[in-house]
Amino acid sequence: MVRIMIVLLVLGSSFLGWKVLEQREEISLYESAMAPGGQVEQDMTVIQDAAYKYTSRNKLKEQEGIKGDITDQGSIAEYVRRLCQGDNVQWGAVSIGKARDASNLKGYTDFTYKVEHSDKKDAVGRGNIANLFWLLERGSSKLKVTKIQIDAIGKAKPHEIPEDSWNVGFEVTVRVPDESGRRR
Repeated sequence: MVRIMIVLLVLGSSFLGWKVLEQREEISLYESAMAPGGQVEQDMTVIQDAAYKYTSRNKLKEQEGIKGDITDQGSIAEYVRRLCQGDNVQWGAVSIGKARDASNLKGYTDFTYKVEHSDKKDAVGRGNIANLFWLLERGSSKLKVTKIQIDAIGKAKPHEIPEDSWNVGFEVTVRVPDESGRRR
């Protein structure tokens, strides 16, 4: 019986010794990974860089005034109408034409929308015109006012200064990279 106990103890000690060696190798791997300049520090640097990029891109996305798909006419129309009817502009109702492709740069597609007053009798002042154009471009990094037509409302004699009433039509352009021209 004692012999069996000795054999079992030797076998058990051998097994435990083998497990200790395995654990020691694993611990040395973890210690080397945790050491300065180790794999953990390298992985954390990559994760931190990715987090900074994500945060900065997310901030830019939140600041973008056009919500939704930038190529969707509804998103553009909603953005322009919201600014036209805002407290600082007060243009009233505007009509927005269908998008037309005005591309002139390889790898990009330009969507151009014509914006006009719904009622040709509507008039706005120069301050409101300038404020709208400024708000349109400030609120979106993708949209630019590209063509402006301003007509005076009312007839003034040649020696008179006309009233500050203008009928305005303008075009906005949104530039989108083509699928083949997108950079990742």
